[in-house]
Amino acid sequence: LAPWARPLLDQYPPAVCGFHRLWLADDVDLTLMFGDAAAMWSAQDAAVDAWFLDGFAPSRNPSMWSAALFTRLARLSRPGAALATFSAAGPARRGLAEAGFAVERRPGFGRKRHRVEARFPGRWTPRPAGRGHALVVGAGLAGCSTANALAARGWTCRLIDASDIASAASGNRSGVVYTTPSGMATPQNRFYQSSWLHALRRFRRAGAEDNGIARFGGVEQVLTDARHRRKALGALASGHWPVELLERLDDNRVLLVDGGVVRPPDWCRALADRAEIEFRSGARVERLVGEHAVRLSDGTVLEADAVVLCTSGATTGLVEHLRLPIRTIRGQVTEVAARSASREWTRAVCHTGYLAPAIDGMHCVGATFDLHTSTDEIRDADDRANLDALRRWCPERWEALGGEACEVRGARVGFRCTSRDYLPLVGPLRPAPADEPAAHSPDSLPPPGLWLNIAFGSRGLSSTPLAAECIADRLAGAPAPTDRAIRDALAPGRFR
Repeated sequence: LAPWARPLLDQYPPAVCGFHRLWLADDVDLTLMFGDAAAMWSAQDAAVDAWFLDGFAPSRNPSMWSAALFTRLARLSRPGAALATFSAAGPARRGLAEAGFAVERRPGFGRKRHRVEARFPGRWTPRPAGRGHALVVGAGLAGCSTANALAARGWTCRLIDASDIASAASGNRSGVVYTTPSGMATPQNRFYQSSWLHALRRFRRAGAEDNGIARFGGVEQVLTDARHRRKALGALASGHWPVELLERLDDNRVLLVDGGVVRPPDWCRALADRAEIEFRSGARVERLVGEHAVRLSDGTVLEADAVVLCTSGATTGLVEHLRLPIRTIRGQVTEVAARSASREWTRAVCHTGYLAPAIDGMHCVGATFDLHTSTDEIRDADDRANLDALRRWCPERWEALGGEACEVRGARVGFRCTSRDYLPLVGPLRPAPADEPAAHSPDSLPPPGLWLNIAFGSRGLSSTPLAAECIADRLAGAPAPTDRAIRDALAPGRFR
C-alpha cells in the first residue's frame, strides 16, 4: 500500500480542528474533518452517494450514533444512497431507521456475526457531471487559482485580463506565505489558519519548491506591539496551534515553522498552464451582461456557464449597484541587492513590513500602506520608509544588507484590495434562495452564474488556493472544503 499511503502521509494535517482538503490522485480528493462528528457534519454541505460508519460500538462511543447525527446523514444523502457499517447493535439499526433509511441486517465477516446495510429512499442515479465552461476575469493570484481549480474538476476556462498574467498586485518578485496566529477560534481566524495550511499543501503538491517557485524555511514574526504579543502568546497557549506549526523563539518573536516565500508571477503562470485553460490578454471588460456574459471594450460578448470576477478593486466598476464595501491600498515594495551573508538567509521576517530571502540576487523589502494615493509612480520616500521599518525591527538584518549604504536596485507599486472586515469576498454574487432544496436533491438547483473572488489584501498567496477550491467545489457539486461558518463569513452577501 506504500504508493497509495505516501501521498496521504505527506499531506496529513496537524491536529487542528476543522476541515482539511487533501489530494490523493488527480481525480480523488479527501476532505478530513477534525472535530465532533455531529458538529462537523452540521457544518458540511454535501450530496453523498455512499456512507461507511465506523464509530466503534454504540455502547463504547454513543455520541457517534446519535439521532441528531443520523438525521443529518439522511439530509445529506442523495436518493438511493447506500450505507454500511460493521455495527449491528440495536441503537444503530433503530437510529438509522428512524432517520429514514431502509435497514437490513446481514451476515458479518470473520468473527463478526452481523453487519448492517441500509439504503436511503429513492432511485440512485449517477450524479450530473458538474462541469461546464467558466469565464474567469482577472489573471492574478485569485484568477489563476480559480481557473486551475475549475480545470482540475473538468471545466474548461477562458481566463482573461486587460494586461497579462500577474501584471498587477500579483506581480512582485517574491511574496511571503504567512498568517497571523490567534488563540480565538473565530470564523475569520479559522479561515486564515486553514487557508494557510491549505496553501502549503497546494504548493507541495505542485512541487513548487523543487521547480524553484517557492522556498519554505519558515517565517519569523516580530511582535511589534503589546496587541500582537498578546495575540501570539494566546495562540501558543490555546491548543489551536500545535508546536509543529508555531514556535516561540523569544519574548519578541515567533516562528511559523512551515511558512516561506513564493514567486507570485511564476506561480500564476504555472496555475494557468493547463490544456483546459485558454488565456486571453488585452481583454478589458466594459460591463456585465446578465449573470453569464461580459462585454469587452471592443464590443465582443463572451458567454459562459459561470463568470468569476477576480478583478480586485476594479470590481466596483462592474457591480456598481451593490456598493461593495471594498477599498484599495497602495503599496510600494523595495528591491535591495543581496550581499554574501544575506544570500544564505532562508527565513522571511514579518514585522510592520517584511523582508524576503533573496531571489535572483534581490531581497524584497516591503511594503508601504497608503490609503490616500492612487498613483503608481515610484517614490523614493516609500523606499526610505520600508528601509526605516527594517532598521527599527530587524537592525541586524538591516546592517547585513549594508545599513545606510544598502543598494536599492528597484521598486514596484501595487494596489491591495481589502474589505471592511478584512476578509475576502468569495462566493456567488446572488445568494441562494431561502427555500433552497435539501442536500439530497441538489441536482434541481442550478448554481448562480456570477461569482466574486476578491479582496485578499496582502494575503493572496496564503488565501487564494482555498478560496478557489470553495468556488470550484460549489460549481462542481462537490463537498465543501470549509465549514459553513467560514463560507458564511466569506459570502459577498454578508454586507447586505
